[in-house]
Amino acid sequence: SKWSRGEVKPEEKERLDALGMIWDKYGSRWEKNYAAAERYFKEHGDLEVPYDYTAEDGLRLGTWISNQRSAYAGTKKGAAALTEEQVGRLDSIGMVWKWRTKALPIRQKYC
Repeated sequence: SKWSRGEVKPEEKERLDALGMIWDKYGSRWEKNYAAAERYFKEHGDLEVPYDYTAEDGLRLGTWISNQRSAYAGTKKGAAALTEEQVGRLDSIGMVWKWRTKALPIRQKYC
């Protein structure tokens, strides 16, 4: 693509930006998922999201949270490493980096 080859002219980029162009698909998806995690935190007061939890919009938030833990620990093959900013943002909304299933109340495990 012109973008990956560095051939997009500044005026073309400005026009595409004005149309809402997403230049970083991974980053955009991460932001969407983070926003869902933030909503969950505001509603539940924590990020101890059950693995099979699906948000109202169909986002598999429990899976995403689990994937963030794996990316942080470096145990997920092919996963992009989390940036320090991403780790800090997740920390700010109560991210639990080590899953403690035995410590969770039954309500959180099965609801």
